[in-house]
This record gives sequence, structure tokens and C-alpha cells, in this order.
Amino acid sequence: MDSPAVSLTFDGAYIDHWRRTRGLFAAYQARATFFVTAPDALSGDDILALQALAEDGHEVGLQGAADKPFERYLEQKTPRDYLKEEIAPQVQTLQDHGFNVRCFAFPAHTEDPRMVSPLLSRFRVVRRFGPTARPAGRVYQTSNQNVVDCIGSLNMASDPALDEEYYEKCLRQTLNRNGMSVFCGQAICSADKADGASFMRPEDLEWFLWTLRQKKLPVLPLSTLARAL
Repeated sequence: MDSPAVSLTFDGAYIDHWRRTRGLFAAYQARATFFVTAPDALSGDDILALQALAEDGHEVGLQGAADKPFERYLEQKTPRDYLKEEIAPQVQTLQDHGFNVRCFAFPAHTEDPRMVSPLLSRFRVVRRFGPTARPAGRVYQTSNQNVVDCIGSLNMASDPALDEEYYEKCLRQTLNRNGMSVFCGQAICSADKADGASFMRPEDLEWFLWTLRQKKLPVLPLSTLARAL
């Protein structure tokens, strides 16, 4: 890949929301990465919805459990223990349902440096810190990056500061540096369905996908960034 692009990532268990956006993504030929939390708690309908997303060309990744902070766990055990006891079973659950899990997202955009190397022994890409007010340096050259941070948030319905100027700044950086940038979101729904979650509306997603198309920025799965391991 030798032209600029973006990766849209979504975290949590908002799988029905994500399923409802399949038509939008397809209309704009966009492929996202969906980081699933607690896959062992998913319903049969959730699994079917994720499988439909994967069939559309989207990527299913794993997000670490927010209720088990690394620092607390690592007070008594090692990073390898965490990978074996907490991460491996979740990966196995997704694999049992046919998903090739290549990407991991730290919970709540946190990071413990002790975990990065063990995680990279299992995943092609690790996504850690969330958006920053200074996006310079968060545009990555494709095919050579395994640890990435987000350049921007997609939760525009939750935060009035996420306006057209905000996205213009992020996308200008992407185009000027001729690389790939990672955006992060959670729920995709109307305000009455958000139930306290950070979210964007379906019409927000369509506006953003339209904007990306106007700027000739393709939307690619996060693993596109990684060199093969």
C-alpha cells in the first residue's frame, strides 16, 4: 500500500449496532475492525452478526477486559501468565467461531509497557492510546507498524468538540504524511439507544464515510498496518 488510508475501529459489545451498519459500510466499500469485549458472554445472535460482518470483509479483534487492569494482575503474576490465563481463552472462543484474531486493543485506551511484547507474540497489531489533541505523529506508514495509537474519536454524537474542523485536522495530517491513521468508536445508534455509551449516529457514520470517499481515503482493516510476523 503506497497511498494514504484510514482504519475505523469500534470497541465493546455493541454487536447489534454494528450489524445494522453493514449496508452503510458496503455502500462505501469500507472495512472496519471490531474489537470485541468478553467474547465468551456473546449470544448466538451476536456470533451470527459478527460472522456476517466478517463475511463482508470486516475484521474481528479482541479488546482486553476492562475489569481486570494489568497493573493489579501483574502485582502477583507475570505478563505471560496474563496472556495465558486471560487472553488465550478469549482468543480461543473467537477462533472456535471461525474468526482469525489478528488485532488486540488495550481496555479503555490504557497501556502497560510490560504487556506489549507478550501481546505482540500473539497479535499482529496492538492498539493502545486513544485520541490526542496533537495528532502529529499518529500517522503510520503501512506494512511496518505493530503498535499504534488513535488519531481521532468517532463518538461525535457524544462530544460537540468532534466537529468538522476536528476531522479536517486529523485527515489533513493523514494526507500530508501519506500514511494510515486509526480512529476509534464504540456504539453506533440513535441517542435514545445509547444507554450512556459513547456513540455516533448512523447518519454521522455516513457523513464520515462520505467525507473519506471525497478525500479518496480508503477504509481498511487495522491489520493492514502490520508487517507479517
